[in-house]
Amino acid sequence: MAASQYAFEQRCSECGSLDLLEDRANGDVVCTNCGVVAESHIMDEGSEWRTFGDNRDASTPACKIYKEAASQHPKGFKGKSRAAMCAAVVYAACRQAGYARTLNEVHAVVADTSKKEIAKCYKFLVEDIKMKVERITSASLVRRFCVALGLGAREAKAAEEMARAAVPSEDGNRLTNAPLRPWDGKSPASVAAAVVYAISSLSLQPSSAREVAQAAAIAEGTVTSTYKAMYAHRAELVPSWFAANMDLQRLPF
Repeated sequence: MAASQYAFEQRCSECGSLDLLEDRANGDVVCTNCGVVAESHIMDEGSEWRTFGDNRDASTPACKIYKEAASQHPKGFKGKSRAAMCAAVVYAACRQAGYARTLNEVHAVVADTSKKEIAKCYKFLVEDIKMKVERITSASLVRRFCVALGLGAREAKAAEEMARAAVPSEDGNRLTNAPLRPWDGKSPASVAAAVVYAISSLSLQPSSAREVAQAAAIAEGTVTSTYKAMYAHRAELVPSWFAANMDLQRLPF
């Protein structure tokens, strides 16, 4: 059904009627008495945005963000696809709630838009609407990647420590005059995936680069290239309590 009765107590601003109908296809609320669009670009709480949220701490704010942005900045919605905007607000809500999700992961479950369009919508939310969001770090991603690959708590702890050692600037610990390292500038997801690949390779049930790439929703080549950039520094990155120098020789290259 393309339309349904609107769920909120609301009167038409034109005629005062309570007979409002929600047009889910277009995201509008229409008065059936006089035909006026009472509210436009609403966010359907039963549609595509809920695909991204796995917790009400993220999904409920996402709906609120969408409605507030649409009402306060309607011109910013022109020319942007609804699917992309839904994806962008849930991505933003996840970051606000502290649930680290990558843009690639969000795009992977959206069929009707591109990653570029989602990024464009997210930029609008952050720069034009001045949304405050938490920064995504490689350390915040590794535990979830480890869980997806079936790694244990010991491996997850080692991966978090290795990620922090790989990108100390994420914790504000990098010295300003410190020399650049080969993986500096890589995305948090790339670093996290490379770290998990290294830790997994030292575990009793190693995962392939392809499996890690699938868990991280990035290309296999990105995992291997970032991992190879870290390989020469493995002794300073892998926690000594997790693997001795002799064990590090088992790491693939």
